[in-house]
Amino acid sequence: MQEIDFRELGAKFSPSEKRGIGLIKDTDLLIFCPGISTCGFAEIKMALQNKKRQIIATTIDTEGFKKTKKITKQLNLSNRITVKNEDVAQPMPYHDKCFDFIYARLILHYLSKQELDKTLKEFYRILKPGGRVFIVVRKKDWEANTPNIEYNANTKMITYQLFDSNMKLTPKKVSRYLHTNDSISNHIKTAGFGIKYIKEYKEQLFRDYLRTSPAPKLSSVIELLVSK
Repeated sequence: MQEIDFRELGAKFSPSEKRGIGLIKDTDLLIFCPGISTCGFAEIKMALQNKKRQIIATTIDTEGFKKTKKITKQLNLSNRITVKNEDVAQPMPYHDKCFDFIYARLILHYLSKQELDKTLKEFYRILKPGGRVFIVVRKKDWEANTPNIEYNANTKMITYQLFDSNMKLTPKKVSRYLHTNDSISNHIKTAGFGIKYIKEYKEQLFRDYLRTSPAPKLSSVIELLVSK
C-alpha cells in the first residue's frame, strides 16, 4: 500500500470519520461518497486500503472540487477516485444496485425533508442488496440557539446565524435540517433501510472545507450505519 503522511498534507481525521472508514470491508470495491471530506482525505484513505477499490466522490463546492481534483492527481489516484461536481439532492446518474458502500458524513442535514426522502430513495436504488450506508448528521444544540432563528415547518429547515471563535454572532447564516434520533430514523426506515446502529455524541466540527477554522464548541451529531 502506498505510504502517505496525511498529517503533512494537513488532514484532520475525526473520530466519526475514522469509524466510517473502518467499517468498509475488503469486499466493498465501489464506494459512493457524497459530500467530499477535507481535500478528499477520507476518500484517499479508502483507495489506499484496497488497490482494487474505486471511489466516486461528489460535492457542490466548486473550490473544494478543484482542490480535491488537484490533490488526487498529485497522489496519482485520479484513476481510482473520480471527483465530480454534483448535487446529492438531484437524481443520481448511476445504475441500480451498483455501489457496495455509501459514505455520507455531514451532508444529509443540508437537505430539506422532501430532498432527504428523495436522496435516501436514490441511495437505496443505487446500493447493492446487503450494501451499507454510513451516515452522520447534525443535531440541534448551542449553535442553533440564536435570537433570529427561522424555522420552516414544511421543509424542517432551520436558518440561523453562526458564532465566531469568541462566541459572538456573525452576519453569516446557514440553513440545516437538524435531526433527532427519531427524525433521521424515520427517514431511513421510510426509504426501506434497516438500522444496524444509531448513537449520538459530541464532536469537533469545522467551518471551512480545509478544516482550518474549528467551531468554538463541540457539536452534537448522530451517527448511523444502515443496510439494504
